[in-house]
Amino acid sequence: MSAICELANFRHKTDPVTDAAIDILVSVADTDPEPFFRQVAIYSLEKIAKEKPQIIPKLIDLGITSRMMLKIYELKRNEEEGKQP
Repeated sequence: MSAICELANFRHKTDPVTDAAIDILVSVADTDPEPFFRQVAIYSLEKIAKEKPQIIPKLIDLGITSRMMLKIYELKRNEEEGKQP
């Protein structure tokens, strides 16, 4: 989780490292099975978007999708935890 948070520190308008951080964070926000990690990745992307506003459309699309997926993962997780002895 700390790595996901630290990626938000790579927020420079033209540094290619920022683009790599964005790619990693988008991947985590899109695919990580842990809802909390997905939320932290979205938060980190929001911090980067303040310095690099051109990612805002991607963040909006991702945010809508991720929030829906977070609810689905959370429901599945609660169901699985309820079934365990």
